[in-house]
Amino acid sequence: MATLEEKLLNGPTTVRYCSSSEDEQDSKLKMVEDEPNNPLAPPGNGVSKNTGPKGVKEDYQEYLASKKYERHMKEQAIIAQAKQFNVSTTQGASSSDDEDELVKMRQKRLEAMKNRKRSSVRNLETADDYLTAIEDSRNFFQFIHIFKPNCDACEDVDNVLIALSSRFNNNKYSRINQSVLPISGKFQQNACPALQIYCNDALVGNFVRFDNYFNDEITVDKVITFLKQRDIILQTNLSDTD
Repeated sequence: MATLEEKLLNGPTTVRYCSSSEDEQDSKLKMVEDEPNNPLAPPGNGVSKNTGPKGVKEDYQEYLASKKYERHMKEQAIIAQAKQFNVSTTQGASSSDDEDELVKMRQKRLEAMKNRKRSSVRNLETADDYLTAIEDSRNFFQFIHIFKPNCDACEDVDNVLIALSSRFNNNKYSRINQSVLPISGKFQQNACPALQIYCNDALVGNFVRFDNYFNDEITVDKVITFLKQRDIILQTNLSDTD
């Protein structure tokens, strides 16, 4: 006979219970045996807390709920991985776009430097050079760009003058650092880029903060149109002006 400890640890291998017969006169007891490998045992670990049809139904509902929860968790994990992949892809694309933009900026600056070396835009080193350039404007336009270093708008104006010097080479184009001129601190702080245009010693165009006349990028075609609207007509030969 198994000891009490063995029963508690291992459990009975065969479970029997008594059922009384409807015929009390026979007073006989029937022994009913449960099979240990019953195919109708509830899913899971084989232990059910419910008995009868109602209990089996509740166990089955719990089983379905468990499966539904597992599917939900898997879906959430897939969604999380997809979001992480999208973020990584977006960051990678953003980094690539930034690198492409930097390359374009470098190429643009290098091209501008090359054009500046080939151009006929003159650097005025002193205030006397500035006055001489004004006096020298006989029968042509003298463009003078007053700039300050490390200014993007000033670089744009320089590039426009380079393009103008190629298309209208009968005029003259110069640039001078604002620090060379005897001008006020307010002018130095707020005026650049400033573009002055002289003809026969006369100032025919004076545009402070020249970039403010344009809503976006300053281009040579926009500048030509801008000057034409102010009766400054650029031609290959001034004598052809009507």
